[in-house]
Amino acid sequence: MYLRKTEVDKMNIVKPKNKSLSLQVAEELERHISSGEWKVGGKIPTESELMEIFEVSRNTLREAIRYLVITGVLDTRPGNGTYIITENVFNASMKRRLENEKITHILETRMLLEPEIVNLATIRGSDEDINELVAYHHDLLESFERYWKDYVEADIKFHNQIAIMCNNSLLADFYRAITEILPQYIQDNFLSLCNDNKDLYLHKELVEAIKSRNGEKAKKITGRMLTMEMK
Repeated sequence: MYLRKTEVDKMNIVKPKNKSLSLQVAEELERHISSGEWKVGGKIPTESELMEIFEVSRNTLREAIRYLVITGVLDTRPGNGTYIITENVFNASMKRRLENEKITHILETRMLLEPEIVNLATIRGSDEDINELVAYHHDLLESFERYWKDYVEADIKFHNQIAIMCNNSLLADFYRAITEILPQYIQDNFLSLCNDNKDLYLHKELVEAIKSRNGEKAKKITGRMLTMEMK
């Protein structure tokens, strides 16, 4: 049975439209950031450089940048340039959501999520991925004796590498969004988390479990690490 035209009109259907040029530029800027070509914490190229790269007008470029500023990917600082504050619109949205969430709820979510992420990484990660994880683990060990901030950054890179090894971009993005709000929590609990080097020992065990492709063991170790954080 077909709908009458008057009935269709009442449905208030929005007709498809071509994307604006500025949105296409915004998406391309976001792609360069997400790929790691432009790093979080750094500045994007200057306005004149971007106009030349994309071959667009100043107004189009500014609209694209304004969109990424509003969505939380970029931060424009007058007289100092435009800085990257997160990797993509998804992360920015999740970050805003998580910043207003109880830390206990975030930890509960991680308890459900991370063991399965580790299991997938153990199954799907390539030998090259594992070698990279070993390098991140080496950085983690070296940073432990230095400033707490070095250790936190190394720890986050280590666990983000495991998420990448899942070969599931949605899981990796979601996990990365969670880790962006963790540094302050880890700082506040640094001494208790690293008491008696238990955290370092568990990281070592986790690497060995992943290297031996033992997903069940890796899941159990991850659960123990998260239980420590919840105490």
